[in-house]
Amino acid sequence: MPTQVATHISLTWLRRSLFLVSMPIFFINFSLPVQAKALGANATEIGWLIGLFSFTLLFMRPLVGFGMDRFGRRPFFLGALFLYAFTYAGYGFAQGLEAMYTGRILQGFAAAMLLVAVDTITADLTDSTSLGTEMGKNIQAQTRSTFVGAFIGFGLVGMVPLLAWSYSFTLFSVFACLGLLFALVKLPESASGVGPVSESALTANIADRSVQAIDQGSDQLTMFAEKSKVFRKFLMVLMPIGFCGSMIQPMYLVYLQDQFTSDMRLLSWAFLPAGILFAILPAKMGRFVDRGDTIAYLGFALGLAGLTCMLIPNFTTFWSVVLVYSVSVVPWTLVDPARKVLVSTFGECNEVAKSFGVSEMYYGIGATTGPIVGGYLYDWVSPQSPFYFNGILSMLVALSIVLLFSKERSR
Repeated sequence: MPTQVATHISLTWLRRSLFLVSMPIFFINFSLPVQAKALGANATEIGWLIGLFSFTLLFMRPLVGFGMDRFGRRPFFLGALFLYAFTYAGYGFAQGLEAMYTGRILQGFAAAMLLVAVDTITADLTDSTSLGTEMGKNIQAQTRSTFVGAFIGFGLVGMVPLLAWSYSFTLFSVFACLGLLFALVKLPESASGVGPVSESALTANIADRSVQAIDQGSDQLTMFAEKSKVFRKFLMVLMPIGFCGSMIQPMYLVYLQDQFTSDMRLLSWAFLPAGILFAILPAKMGRFVDRGDTIAYLGFALGLAGLTCMLIPNFTTFWSVVLVYSVSVVPWTLVDPARKVLVSTFGECNEVAKSFGVSEMYYGIGATTGPIVGGYLYDWVSPQSPFYFNGILSMLVALSIVLLFSKERSR
């Protein structure tokens, strides 16, 4: 079988499993606090319930990456799918807060394994000329899945409100089991030297990464040391990128509620355009990354995102704010593929999974603190201040990236 066809088939099955397991992501974020409150949780307990997932995900990613480089990607990907299926079933039958807390911790373990595995397998099976496109397709698959899951979950809320939680998560567990079955049968190990290696993985590793190790002796050691230094520098940049990427979304909803309407039906439409953009644009934006200067594109996208973010508070009607917010999301559909490509570029060629795991931890630190700072600014400075602060910071980060990695751009 030609290598390109083998790669396409492996990535197709990877995305099918990703699609099937990702359905509840949007629905669970919306409905989990409601269900927890119905089980008797107070605001503090709900806060811990939300935070448990974030902290578990944050600290597990580097460990998962370390394990994948030593034991292969496939066991972790299959383990993630199994844990998701088990967790969704547990949510469906949970009768108390203890079960919900356990579910959130297990979901954090599963998410850490799934996300690092998907990025790493994609990097294993793809060469540098199409990695941005393939990373974008992963984002699209997951986003489209959340639309389907929201339709199922909220549809059941409308038809059988008292049983919607248990029914929906039973269905989500069945879908996750199907994803596990597909991966178990169809998805080979992608790491060279671990388990049965696919032809496409071997070719990608030989043709794209091993070429970096042709020179021997001191020249090779110098190259690896230099690359490691660049990667550490890039990790520092990932924190403010994650901060900027997560800060505005929760503040956007609060801003719409305070300034325009508290009608949840109308507010739910405010996120639809942004969701559609993430469902159709990342792969197209990834093609730009593949064909050009990744650093320049990342800097341009962050700068544009910051500029449009600062415009949001200057509009005075509900739909005009929704429109500008949706426009501000477009650059982020390029940022996500670009940063993943740069992790693959700057990371160690023999520790790909570790590079993704560590990079996602740094990105996650920023993403965890962003909404906290945004909320503080909103409450204690002004409702408009998070948008201006985020915009200025995004543009400063964009400038820093272009200046810090000017040498890498010229290579």
